[in-house]
Amino acid sequence: MSLTWIPNSFTLGNLFFGFVAMLAALRGRFDLASLFIFACMLLDMFDGRISRAIKGENPIGKELDSLADMLSFGVAPGVIFYAAFLGNNPIYSDIAPLVTGGDLLQLTEYNSTHILFGALAFLFPFAAALRLARFNLGGSDAAYSGCPSTTAGGLVVVLTCFSKIPHMFFMEDYNFEIPSVLLIILFVCIAFLMLVHIPFSKPQKSLFRKSSLSQPLFLVYNLMIIAALILFFKHFLLLVGIMYVIWSLVRGIQSAKASIQARK
Repeated sequence: MSLTWIPNSFTLGNLFFGFVAMLAALRGRFDLASLFIFACMLLDMFDGRISRAIKGENPIGKELDSLADMLSFGVAPGVIFYAAFLGNNPIYSDIAPLVTGGDLLQLTEYNSTHILFGALAFLFPFAAALRLARFNLGGSDAAYSGCPSTTAGGLVVVLTCFSKIPHMFFMEDYNFEIPSVLLIILFVCIAFLMLVHIPFSKPQKSLFRKSSLSQPLFLVYNLMIIAALILFFKHFLLLVGIMYVIWSLVRGIQSAKASIQARK
């Protein structure tokens, strides 16, 4: 009996949680939406590793993975971003007055505002689709070309929903609301990062490897990551995501400069 159903179940779980994350955001439950996207990230991290571990890699699983990632880290972040401004219970209320009332002027503002934010929100699935299509054509095993959609989508959701993500266990919560203009700029920039031809490393290769179980330092490193994730959660996700993007950009720029100098 083929065991491909095991990793495929993880992939379909990714698809499911991405879908319900959008439903939660449209109903104003940004806390649940962010947690569902985090579940998508975990499932996406392990489906490929499980497939390779049981030697159950198959073409259907690869296609399912791309489709699930497209929904969870492309479409869902765009919908969550849109709902945060113009949903039933928006987080960013400074935009909400434009969509209230019923006279002709307000109706015009309503339409133009929805069109504007609809276009902005579409940038993310657009960039993610191109990013995933490029990834499916093949690339380096050592690095991604452009920011991976999982990181980009997760970072956008954390930035958008930070003030609504609950704290975890014992740590005191600290919330802040990112200014609307800054969030819009970050949203566009992160979408653009998926398309740039800059190498982004694959840090997950150093996590939960078989070799880490036999090396105390790697084991401590992995346990520290798990502990920080449990205790600080959203702060940890936000910090790690930003550091990963900045570190990859710096390394990419340095590599480009070295390449240019080598040609001279």
